[in-house]
Amino acid sequence: MAIHLSVSASSVKSWFQYRCQRKFVYETMRRAEREAIPVLEQGMPDVWSQFGDAYEREVVEKLRREPATSVSLNPRATSASHRRPSG
Repeated sequence: MAIHLSVSASSVKSWFQYRCQRKFVYETMRRAEREAIPVLEQGMPDVWSQFGDAYEREVVEKLRREPATSVSLNPRATSASHRRPSG
């Protein structure tokens, strides 16, 4: 069975970033060829994903409970909030 590869700029970038031949070959295969490869799903939850989901739910609930305000920062205060701390 011949494997036809389609190399893109993203594939080349990925090769230099990860130096993984299997990843490079997999990314450059045709969709039908990739889908023919059996993939074992682990089914383990991603802890960071769960943490992020819970945090987003908390933020949304807090925003729902608090009354809307029209308070905004002036441009100087906004700029100061985006600066990195020195040191």
